[in-house]
Amino acid sequence: MITLGARAQSTSEKVTNTSANITAVEKSNLLFKNLPSNSWKLAVEKNRSNADAWLDYYLWTERDKKIAVLQKTSALKNAFLASEIYIGGSWQYNLIQFLQSNKTDSIAIYAALELAENKTQVLPYLIQFNIIMQNADGLMKSTSALNNLKPLSNELYEYHYNTLMSAGKNAVIYAKGIQDLVPLAIIQQQFHVREDILLKYYDGTLPKNENSYLCLSIGKEIMEKYPEAAFTGLLVKSDSTNAFKELEKNYNDLFDLKVLENASYTSEHTIQLYKNYLPGFILLYRYYHINNDQRAIQLKNRITKIAVKAGIEKNIHQLIDR
Repeated sequence: MITLGARAQSTSEKVTNTSANITAVEKSNLLFKNLPSNSWKLAVEKNRSNADAWLDYYLWTERDKKIAVLQKTSALKNAFLASEIYIGGSWQYNLIQFLQSNKTDSIAIYAALELAENKTQVLPYLIQFNIIMQNADGLMKSTSALNNLKPLSNELYEYHYNTLMSAGKNAVIYAKGIQDLVPLAIIQQQFHVREDILLKYYDGTLPKNENSYLCLSIGKEIMEKYPEAAFTGLLVKSDSTNAFKELEKNYNDLFDLKVLENASYTSEHTIQLYKNYLPGFILLYRYYHINNDQRAIQLKNRITKIAVKAGIEKNIHQLIDR
């Protein structure tokens, strides 16, 4: 009988082992019934041997903020257990196992990397793992590997460069998702930018009296835990002391905005990324506008350009013109 908690043998071995296969499938059907019903589940249900569909299902369930915490925990566990029956031994299953371990299972993440033909699908998670474990050597090697295979676009480089520039000296930047942690780590490790900053995976708390900043992608729910936090550009400082002075200095002296100025806004991802500039830009604009500072004109133009491309021009003008 197949043990669900362990790695499976190959799919072909499961099919030929009739008695074990029947028992496993019956049990997986019970687990499968407890998964949330959505398009990702339907894709898996259509072809349960589709490893990509299982991984997509797991990732999107994990990211879905509409699912209650306890229900999500149960759904992810059931997805992990059920997927083992059909795709155990695949890189996708090993990556699911890594994620299910709270991103601490080194055996699973390295197995996923070894099995995957396209290493760029796994390397971001290995970088995340090395940040969690504070493994400096592993972080250098994994960022080098990904940067060689898939260099950052100019847009991503500039955005995350400015993110690093939004933090004070010897700061700690917290993030959760690979969309922030990975490019920040690559810019630090491979381009030697702001090596004074420590990147950390947000695990639910911030140490007191630490020079801490949060990436904006960390989410509104987490931000609300820190009512004293304030924008410093593309980050939020947990302690608002001197935050506005930092914001002004970062914008005027440290930010590189050449790519932003010439952006074509051809992708939805780019538009969503550039929207993150708006809170800091609006704060500065109001200050300059009130004080009749000519820099308000340039800022308003930048704000308007982003707002128009994002389809939120009316809402933004209500904020800056009041």
